[in-house]
Amino acid sequence: MNFRLHMTLVLSLVTLGCDSGSVGEFESDDGSGTSGAGSTSDTSATTASSQSSTSGSATDSATSGSSASATATATSDGTSTETGGESSSTTGGPVGACEASENHLCAEPVDCGDACGELDSMFDDNGCVRQACMWHDECGSGEFCYRPLDYGGCQSSDVGCTEDTDGNCFCGSLPDCGGAYCVPEELVFGGASEGPTTGWASDECAPNDGPAFVLRVGTYASDACGGQFAEEPLIEFLVAQPLGTMGTWVGDDLELFGATYYPDGVNPEPLQYAVLYLNGSMGGFLTGQYEVTLADDTVLYGEYEAISCTADPPPMCG
Repeated sequence: MNFRLHMTLVLSLVTLGCDSGSVGEFESDDGSGTSGAGSTSDTSATTASSQSSTSGSATDSATSGSSASATATATSDGTSTETGGESSSTTGGPVGACEASENHLCAEPVDCGDACGELDSMFDDNGCVRQACMWHDECGSGEFCYRPLDYGGCQSSDVGCTEDTDGNCFCGSLPDCGGAYCVPEELVFGGASEGPTTGWASDECAPNDGPAFVLRVGTYASDACGGQFAEEPLIEFLVAQPLGTMGTWVGDDLELFGATYYPDGVNPEPLQYAVLYLNGSMGGFLTGQYEVTLADDTVLYGEYEAISCTADPPPMCG
């Protein structure tokens, strides 16, 4: 079998460009607003947030994940000034549009300029802080839990906006890159959709003759190891770690991790990029999540449960 191999890259690939204090002061309905750095929010957000524009594909994002910080101050005429970043900071969007956002505690949305609604922005089209998530099932129907770090980007794990007693809105974030948030599926590169979720994993030897395991996820009806998959989409991962090793593997063409896509369960097609989480191993099953970017930029994703098939005897590697 042919595998595209790559190593674990669970690293902060870019660093937040953060200033101390809040991102900025946002003007409310009454037109009030003062200049200056502003106060920190009532949430744990304490430093400037990072915004980066998406380039339209997983491979582009993985190689160009940029970040920038912005400090903006609302002025008395309802406009704003800013330094050092991409987003502006007056209010914008319909009043009440952010009621469903638990991290947006201002009465109105904010005007984040061109960054509003971008894939790598924590603000949606209306200027509301997006819903944070850990995995896709925490998002609404038709939404994808996007983690910029997996694709070479950087977004804070805690972004929030809150008002002071004068109605001025302040937004801030933690200085890290561990954030993930819900976005519409159609916004993710060439669009995202759910893929297969069942399969099995077995011991294997890595190309460097070290221990490895193969995980196959497709349409699998058997409750035993080594059964046949339906002639439907199948994704095969090779991880250069012993079977059952917990971890996260991301990348596109490095040495210790690879993935192959079989759209009909038989004939392979190249993948641009893959992300694999192995979160649990219990009762003879492995559980986790995956995301794979196909050649046309579409993303398949899913939460899998796979039978763990330990070879007896194990393969002789090395």
